[in-house]
Amino acid sequence: MLFVIFLWHMHQPWTLDPDGEGFLLPWVRLHGTKDYLDMAHLLKEFPRIHGVINTTPCLLEQVQLYGQGVQTGKPVQDRHQILSRKPAEDLAPSEVAELLQISFLGSPERMIHPYPPYYTLMAKAQRKQVFSAQELRDLQVWSNLVWMDPRWGRDFPWVAELAAKGSSFTEGEKEELLKLQMELLAKIIPAYRALQESGQVELSTSPWAHPILPLLADTDVIRQTNPGMLPPAERFQFLEDVAWHLKAAAEQYANWFGRSPKGLWPSEGSLSQTVLPEVAKAGFHWAATDEELLWKSLDSSSHDLPSRAALYQPYRVPLGDRSLTLLFRDHLLSDLIGFVYSGWPAQKAVDDFTARLRGIERSIPSQAPGLVLVALDGENPWEFYPEDGEPFLRALYQGLSQEESIRCVTASEFLEKYPAQNELKGLSPGSWIRGEFSTWIGHEPQNRAWEELAKVRRLIGPQASKAIAVAEGSDWFWWLGPEHSSPQDPIFEVIFRSYLKNAYRTAGETAPPSLEEPLKPFSFPVTAPGGLITPAVDGEISSYFEWLQAGEVELTHTGSAMARAKPVFSKFWWGWDASCLYFRLDPTGSLRELNVEVTLHDPHFQVKFALNRGIVKGPLGPILAAAKGGRTISNLQVMAAAGKILEIGIPLHLTGVSREEKLKLTILVEQEGGILERYPEHGQLSLTLPDPLAGAELWSA
Repeated sequence: MLFVIFLWHMHQPWTLDPDGEGFLLPWVRLHGTKDYLDMAHLLKEFPRIHGVINTTPCLLEQVQLYGQGVQTGKPVQDRHQILSRKPAEDLAPSEVAELLQISFLGSPERMIHPYPPYYTLMAKAQRKQVFSAQELRDLQVWSNLVWMDPRWGRDFPWVAELAAKGSSFTEGEKEELLKLQMELLAKIIPAYRALQESGQVELSTSPWAHPILPLLADTDVIRQTNPGMLPPAERFQFLEDVAWHLKAAAEQYANWFGRSPKGLWPSEGSLSQTVLPEVAKAGFHWAATDEELLWKSLDSSSHDLPSRAALYQPYRVPLGDRSLTLLFRDHLLSDLIGFVYSGWPAQKAVDDFTARLRGIERSIPSQAPGLVLVALDGENPWEFYPEDGEPFLRALYQGLSQEESIRCVTASEFLEKYPAQNELKGLSPGSWIRGEFSTWIGHEPQNRAWEELAKVRRLIGPQASKAIAVAEGSDWFWWLGPEHSSPQDPIFEVIFRSYLKNAYRTAGETAPPSLEEPLKPFSFPVTAPGGLITPAVDGEISSYFEWLQAGEVELTHTGSAMARAKPVFSKFWWGWDASCLYFRLDPTGSLRELNVEVTLHDPHFQVKFALNRGIVKGPLGPILAAAKGGRTISNLQVMAAAGKILEIGIPLHLTGVSREEKLKLTILVEQEGGILERYPEHGQLSLTLPDPLAGAELWSA
């Protein structure tokens, strides 16, 4: 028998304005109508599927604030909500500009392109054309409607009718939609509590503001996990803050759900031996993290590496007069759901996932029950799945419900029947991202943020100031790093610095001028071309100089609220000469059997080919094929080669691209018929192609 725990992690950072006037970002509300409630409803349809839903206190507090506004008549609203509610005719020019900026934030492929009226509005906004009042009203409706889970179109047929109508919405229809949003948000906490009372779902929690606990305990921990990185100049070392976030989380949980929590999902799976006693003192029985911490923690002094089967069991960590049980997630299985299966047909993805579980079951010694933990975001992946992930999840739950030797359980269900038999003498520090902390610390903007936080923390602690607790959240440091970016980066910075300034006011001190300056320059990590190039398209770096003048794009910069272990390609290079466009992709490992698709948009030109152990092969045979204007053409003299790198050369006259024209480009990597990765994860790379005689002039992304 193989036991499986699904842990769906639900989180949004604290985005309430420090003065309490409203939310600066809409994600609690929008994910509330798209993900939080329907995930609970879908589980309820499959009573044999037990699992864990993890909620962060700062998320549920914000859900409550929306609901309290409904009850009091003084709603706490977010900016998108305010702009959506205002009659379209009454929007000021500055409000129109803001509405256009924040109304196309969903996945284009899944949440904009499938709806022609909405896509038309986006295209008009990109062309910077003037919107009529009716078009603005249509945009107000669509930018909320696409964040409604398909379930609500079935439960409330008028929602589906709105989508079918497509345009010419009325103020009354818009107000009805916004009213339904609030009604759905009000049902989230009661629905979770009911599922827990039924025994089907165990609710776990995270530290209050979602901080990285080991970094609160001591930022110098990166000397152990990331020895090549410099920690902040001002050391942050407040173990008492770890205790505060854990205690606050447990108390809030008891208020919402009528009992004390047993399980903890530490923010970003981040744990260390130093913080484990605080987790146990706060009353938690079990905590979960990533498998990378297990492999680093197991005794590897012998020549025999631990078997993979060592992952599929719980471990007890002795902590003096207490102990804590640790569960370690299967990184691959979790990432397959989070990043890969969204591009696969639902049943094919489920068959693959189930086959992997059966393989694990066969690998585990029969004398011990096997336990597989699959832990990942419960909100962000579905934006990239068809129909908000419902076909995949429904097929997954249905398939596993029928499995005789695979049983989906809650963590406490399993541990009550099969307590941990193995002891872990100590836990190496790390997170669920590469088993270390460089996502939140070690780069200049992040270190500056930690230093500013340390300065004010020495004046006042989270016990006296909620502002400090908010500023300790992981999200601000996530977006300050080089790996992640979004259109809301400046807002994340404003929130972080505003709460630090608020903490100074609480302490009766004047905030330093440094808090008025941005910590991070907000730009996509693209290096402009320095001149013309004519590389040999042979899959090798034939000369140091052949790509020296090319433009560079860092592909590890995902622009996402999720992170995967390692992308297929790390860097994209581009350049040209008088006759050809040249592209290069640098793999993070050996090039295996993959399909790669490079698409130029406006004018449309698409190149597809397969990689088979380094051999480049087009879909029509050994000659690379390209699709132009909707038809397939072969023998186009498109060059490609794969070796240590992947190189592509496309004659300029084939693309239809004109001088001084922006190239809008996307790259898809496919494996076994499904999308493995997309570069960039959101939107398109935008690269300018000046006249070759003029050299590189403009670039953007």
